[in-house]
Amino acid sequence: MAPAATIKKPKQQRDKGDLAGIILTWLLQVVGVAAAIAFGVFSVLCWVNSETANSQADTANSKAETANAQAVLANAQANTANLIAFAALCEQAVELAHL
Repeated sequence: MAPAATIKKPKQQRDKGDLAGIILTWLLQVVGVAAAIAFGVFSVLCWVNSETANSQADTANSKAETANAQAVLANAQANTANLIAFAALCEQAVELAHL
């Protein structure tokens, strides 16, 4: 039996454009993965910062409510003081009228 003839495949030569396309695709994939990692990290950091900001806002809200309550109390005391001063003034006017 005769040996089978071997068929040689011709070597495929790559175009420079094809090589550039492969490199560009590879670079875009690397940049895509890096961007995904960066956005993932920053989204977690933003969440942590928002939790801190919410906690500080709750504290500020509580202090504002306390300050508002104190302002209402101070206003009531000022109204009482004004009423007492007006009563004293009226008493002096009545005494002067009797003279």
